[in-house]
Amino acid sequence: MEEKEKVIRELSELVVPILERMGFELYDLQFMKSKRRTIVRIVIDNTDGYVSIEDCASVSSRVGAMLDLKEVRGLEERYVLEVSSPGIERELRNISDCERFINSQVSFRTEDGESGVGRLLNIEGRNCIIDVNGNMRSINFDDFEVIRIKMDLEEELQRKG
Repeated sequence: MEEKEKVIRELSELVVPILERMGFELYDLQFMKSKRRTIVRIVIDNTDGYVSIEDCASVSSRVGAMLDLKEVRGLEERYVLEVSSPGIERELRNISDCERFINSQVSFRTEDGESGVGRLLNIEGRNCIIDVNGNMRSINFDDFEVIRIKMDLEEELQRKG
């Protein structure tokens, strides 16, 4: 196992219990080290809603305090801790993400080069049912190179206004 992967695994083992106690889950964790600085980037998610700036600040405070107390390989010197949410146009990384975002606009690209934008209507087993301009597409989740939420600003403005 590469040194970077060991550090990420060690960080995950420390961070996940804190996030779970706070009601969040780990969406992504990155560790980047250069000659100039070290960055620990944590992306958190809330399956019951959204992640606020205050949530990120709170997680940053708790995780930062814990990391300062522990001896973590790779963090012997100063480091930058970044905590954020997956964002509005987040990548859907697994079937449970897709289930959470049924009825959302998505953009996708499959491994065979097909791409499109449509509404994620349903999940059937591991297949995502997507309405692409009136054409129903059933695409196995494993065939996506990427699938992400596609923000439809006009739709959001109509819904809010």
